[in-house]
Amino acid sequence: MKTNAKTGKIIGYILLIILMVISSLFLENLLLMGTYALLMDVLKISPQILMQQDIWIEIVVNTIMLGIYFGIYQMVFGKEKQENSIGLTPKYVGQSIVMGLGVAGISFLWLTFAEKIPSFSESMSILAKAEYAMRGLNPAIIILLIVILGPILEELAFRGVIFRSLGKIKKGWFPIIVSALLFGLCHMIFVQSVYTFVFGLVAAIIYEKTRNILYPILCHMAINLMSAISGMIPKGIGEMIINIVAVIMIVPMGYFLYKMLRRTENVQQTAPQQF
Repeated sequence: MKTNAKTGKIIGYILLIILMVISSLFLENLLLMGTYALLMDVLKISPQILMQQDIWIEIVVNTIMLGIYFGIYQMVFGKEKQENSIGLTPKYVGQSIVMGLGVAGISFLWLTFAEKIPSFSESMSILAKAEYAMRGLNPAIIILLIVILGPILEELAFRGVIFRSLGKIKKGWFPIIVSALLFGLCHMIFVQSVYTFVFGLVAAIIYEKTRNILYPILCHMAINLMSAISGMIPKGIGEMIINIVAVIMIVPMGYFLYKMLRRTENVQQTAPQQF
């Protein structure tokens, strides 16, 4: 009976992982379609007005998704105590931010290499168009959508639910590698999938060693902030300085990862945060 119960739980976690992956690919578009249908067909708002407010509709949809993901996270893992959870401390906050900046440096080096490969030209063109579109947005909206909402959403989905579900199936490096692989694949564009896979590894290690979802969120916010700033400022000396700083941060990122991987399980708890 115990074996059957364990098998049933594993199947349940596998189904949950599949659900979260599918939702990360399609849920936003489905909610956007539903929202536009509601506003146009029921509330009779003209398409022209909606086109002018499309970014705010996207923010509302992302906020709804945040509520859905947080609800799933709390429903599945909310009552489960995280052993050896590290509360918010300046040390780990700083390390998480530095590691995010280091991943931004790796991303810059990878994209610099990828743009020289002809077979990657289509992927690079898609990324360039996305960056161009971002340049026309209000900086406050960029911060809200890309630096705040985006990281919280993705970390709840991939580290909060998918990583922890994988950890119920098998311990060790399995949940770290598989959750990072899924995170990279879900970004669809190959050149982007490479550095998002790297980030997924870093974020999963941070979560594994701190047992606090806030730390990978901070790490994610750091890399997205670097990307947002790079996209908002004119190309030139400012962008070059940002990229140099990001590349330099690769060194402390590697050191902090090394220290974190060597961290023992018998860690002193500091006001555990359950998020």
